[in-house]
Amino acid sequence: MTKKQAEKIVGKIYVNNKLPCGSYTLPCDSCHVGKTLRSNPNSPCAHCYARKGYAKAFAKNVDPFRAFKLKALQHPQWQEAMVTMLKGKSYFRWHDAGDLQSVAHLRQIISLVNATPWCQHWMPTKEFNVVRKFLAEGGTIPTNLTIRLSAYIIDHGCKPKGLTQLTTSTVQRYSAPIGFACPAPNQGGRCDTCRACWSNTVKNVSYYIH
Repeated sequence: MTKKQAEKIVGKIYVNNKLPCGSYTLPCDSCHVGKTLRSNPNSPCAHCYARKGYAKAFAKNVDPFRAFKLKALQHPQWQEAMVTMLKGKSYFRWHDAGDLQSVAHLRQIISLVNATPWCQHWMPTKEFNVVRKFLAEGGTIPTNLTIRLSAYIIDHGCKPKGLTQLTTSTVQRYSAPIGFACPAPNQGGRCDTCRACWSNTVKNVSYYIH
């Protein structure tokens, strides 16, 4: 499959100014847990960056693109297309907007991760029950995928029951960082050379609310 053919199936893979790599994006309203948390002012979801800034200013273009990416998950050649898009890529992020849809969706992503061993994948998620059910059904997480469970509430830790073996992330506003403090605020909002989010050895990454 050529890259042009792959793009017709999964769309382009864009790299924003902050990340050192491309990412997969979904509609914000496709979040299950996140959409519920949005009404809580103490949750990061109430301040979702994916619903403001560029995404809000260019919603007429961004929203249809995200909807296309969601629909693309059902295409029978989705994995083949994504493998083509990830050739030569060292890092990738799931998702810069949206979240896991189901256990089947997580299995689909993990199948792709296994098919792209040259690429280190990072997946922040608030869908703890999806991950929990996946593991309970005997699923395994590849070493080139870091699933980072994201705290529901600002200035709180993240210790989901039964998932303590996984890495986490927290958001601080008034509290001190927990574990590794994301350096992006001191780097023009960019990752630069930092790859802590992709590392399974970094137990918790703490982000300042943005």
